[in-house]
Amino acid sequence: MPYVHDIATRIGGRRASACFYVERPRVKGRHLLPIPRVHQLDGHSCGFLAALVTVRYFDPAVSVIDVLRAVPRNALPSPTRGLSEHKMRCTLARFGIESPNLERLGWAKLLKATKEGHPVIVTILPPEWDCDHWAVIRGMKDNPRRVWLSNYGEVEDGCLSWHGFKSMWYPHGEGMVCRRK
Repeated sequence: MPYVHDIATRIGGRRASACFYVERPRVKGRHLLPIPRVHQLDGHSCGFLAALVTVRYFDPAVSVIDVLRAVPRNALPSPTRGLSEHKMRCTLARFGIESPNLERLGWAKLLKATKEGHPVIVTILPPEWDCDHWAVIRGMKDNPRRVWLSNYGEVEDGCLSWHGFKSMWYPHGEGMVCRRK
């Protein structure tokens, strides 16, 4: 069993919590960025986990706690709040990561971004879920078209068909293409 991060702490007087583990990559290939798949074990830390894997992609030496401390205090992960798009960008900016929200993204633009080494943070809304969920596109592959997500545990290795991904992508066509400033 992998090490489970079960964080319950106070930062600036506010409670923060996250429970997750990081999976060793099972699938390797040129189509995947070196971003691990994470398994979220709570119902509220997806935004923090998306920020964490993105920050650590650019700088693996950054600790989990350092990323948690960089989250704006009014958006720390807890059962009562999550990370908005603005707060996500603020968190990433503290580590020198630019993350503009782009629209009209499709297969070609996402594939180009990941091939150039830029993770893309998106939100998905699976049909059986009550709210949207942050995830990071960690890879894409043609023939057949596949998308690998960092934090979606409903499918083996976080891999979805392009059609399956598009059906949950919400808002469709939007994402934050991340790169160093």
